[in-house]
Amino acid sequence: SRSTGLKQARTGGPPCNSTCAGLHEGRQPSCASCMPPALSHEQALELLDDLLDEYIMPKFQKKLWAAFVEAGEDTALQEKAVAEVSAPIEGPIVAKFGFESAAKALVTLSAEDAADRHIARMYSQMVVLLNPLLQVSGERPPPLQVRAAPRAVRSASLGPPAASPSPPAASPAPSPEAPAPREARQVTSQRQRWIVVGGAAQGGIMVRAKESLTSALVAPRLAKGAVVEEVARIGERLQYRRVSGEGPETGWVSISASGKVLMEPFTLE
Repeated sequence: SRSTGLKQARTGGPPCNSTCAGLHEGRQPSCASCMPPALSHEQALELLDDLLDEYIMPKFQKKLWAAFVEAGEDTALQEKAVAEVSAPIEGPIVAKFGFESAAKALVTLSAEDAADRHIARMYSQMVVLLNPLLQVSGERPPPLQVRAAPRAVRSASLGPPAASPSPPAASPAPSPEAPAPREARQVTSQRQRWIVVGGAAQGGIMVRAKESLTSALVAPRLAKGAVVEEVARIGERLQYRRVSGEGPETGWVSISASGKVLMEPFTLE
């Protein structure tokens, strides 16, 4: 009809449906039911926090590493392995916000929200927890990219192509005559590793220069999701060396405080 033709001319295509078609006749380009949802600042923090709570679990990490190593050195297979392991956890969480995946949700953030230090830090932690290569190398992951194809965010989580690490339990000890590279030394280390599970509301847990609780504070805080290697332990105080995540390279932290668990053993065995 002539009316339908006018609607198509003004919108560049047919009306979306009988309910919202009338809104396209004026200057308004589209209606709420036609617009894709956008993640707010508060929703992004909640989404990332919920995902981090699941991804830091040793059970998930063990499953992720097994699938990643089985994928070999093929980047496409590595990416597929990560997606298959994380999908059962990610799906129900992102569905609460009206999205199919975390990638599709995060690209809807505004540039200002994506640059927010809390969102940027939590996104970085999530990327590391989903990438065994970054966990081993300690390299900083790429920043969150918004207003781009969702595929770009998912691809970024795996970083640049690199050789797949061997599972920690199966890696041979480095030869004294030919020291192993940094990646291999970290994977084969027999020292206990810990992961930060507390302090999310405060931006991480406090780090001090010495074992004493009255010693000088070291900034910034050790972020939730960070993985550290134990250097020494005195009661509930832990001296560490950071392996991945955000925070000081070394220092002393509390394993628990005021009845709250701040650090948990991190093992893939």
